[in-house]
Formats: sequence, structure tokens, C-alpha cells
Amino acid sequence: MLRLYTFQVSHFAEKARWALDYKRVPYEERRLLPGPHLAVTRRLSRRTSVPLLLAGGRVVQGSSEIIDFAEQRWLDRPLNPQDSGLLEQALELEGWLDRELGERLRRVFYFYALRQPEIVLQLFTQGGPWWGRLFYKAGLPFVGDGIRKMYAINSENVATDRQQLAAAFKRLDALLEGRKHLVGDHFTRADLTLAALTAPMWQPLEHSTRWPSQDLVPVEIRELRAQYAETRTCAHVLDMYRKYRRPAPKA
Repeated sequence: MLRLYTFQVSHFAEKARWALDYKRVPYEERRLLPGPHLAVTRRLSRRTSVPLLLAGGRVVQGSSEIIDFAEQRWLDRPLNPQDSGLLEQALELEGWLDRELGERLRRVFYFYALRQPEIVLQLFTQGGPWWGRLFYKAGLPFVGDGIRKMYAINSENVATDRQQLAAAFKRLDALLEGRKHLVGDHFTRADLTLAALTAPMWQPLEHSTRWPSQDLVPVEIRELRAQYAETRTCAHVLDMYRKYRRPAPKA
């Protein structure tokens, strides 16, 4: 049996979750709480990050690594292009998206969201253990400090991130001009990565997260979302969720 350890709030966890769902692979998802998750991940791996897939005693850690594992083990519904040139493009784009969207959006989100504990509580505790909210009532300031340190979250870095995000969305809009997919003519890991990593901005209905009410969302995040709401990238993300995001059967 496959067991996928995730954070509900993590867009990298959504990337791994979607890959398994797309391939119709049954698995059990264990949603961990950021902070207390260390008791689980340290037992399974040297690294403490999620997503982490436990497959018959084998540990596969990281969203791209989980996609690689799924592609090797389950050949149906491939996410890798069959053409070697297109595969190289998809992998290059995936790595770029992880860095230029995934990591930057994460830092920007936490910079503003950690100032409003209720939104963090809602996102961190969905689907997790019953004691999650009780833990964060006392422990959230310490967890928040750990998150800021881990991701180097400060005003200077976030200002740079916002500038780089503008450049990234400009590049993506150019890549998507007149196209239905980022690479080739089919849905690939590049499309999946783009959609999963930016989903928190546009909150597609097909996502498993129950999004917080808008009055809880920091105004800076709402403004960032509105800034790119009319882009080709936003339209593409919502289209990918509508067409390709269905949950897998439960293990």
C-alpha cells in the first residue's frame, strides 16, 4: 500500500498528490501538521520535508521525485512526453517553475499569512489530527518563527520575489500564447506543476482544500491574486484543473 505524507497547505504536496491521482493510483494520504510533522519525517528519512511517499518500505521524497517514481512504476496516463526533446523541455520548465513560482509564492504567502493566525490555523489543520488547533493555539508563534527561518522570509526577499514573479508570469503568458499546453500537444508534468504551484492564488474548485473566506485573506495576497487574474497563465491553470484534476480511488 502507498502512503503519501503531506501538508494540506503545501502546493508541492498538491503536485505529488495530483500526479498519483492523475495516474489513478490508490494511496492513503496522511496529512501532517507543520512542526509536529518532524516526529514522522525524521523517523522515515534524513530530510524532514513533505511530500514523502512510502511505497513498500521505499521512501520517495520530493514532488518531482514522486512524479519520476510514478512514471517508472505506472506507465498508463504518462506525464512525461514521449519525445526526448519535449521531455527535456518539460523537465527544464518543471525545475524553473519549482524555483521561480513554487519557492517564491510560498515565501510571499507566509510573509503575509503568518500575521493572521486564523487563516494559518484553517489551512494547517484541514484533514489533520483532532488536536491540531489546540496545538497551534500555543505553538503557532514558535512554528511561525521556524518557517520564517527555514524559508528566509523577510521583507527584502519578498520584495525581490514579487519582482521575479512578475517576470515569471510574463514568460509564462508568452509561452502559452496560442497554445493549449506548455510542452507539446498533451498534458504533461509541466502543466501539472504550473497548476499545482499556483492553485492557492486562484483557488480552483477541483482542489481538495477548503479555501478560507476572503475576509481572512491578507489584503496583499488578494491584491497579488487580482494582479494576475486576467493573464493567460491564470486561465490555463483553471483549465488544467477542470480537465485533469480528479481524485484517485482510495486505498
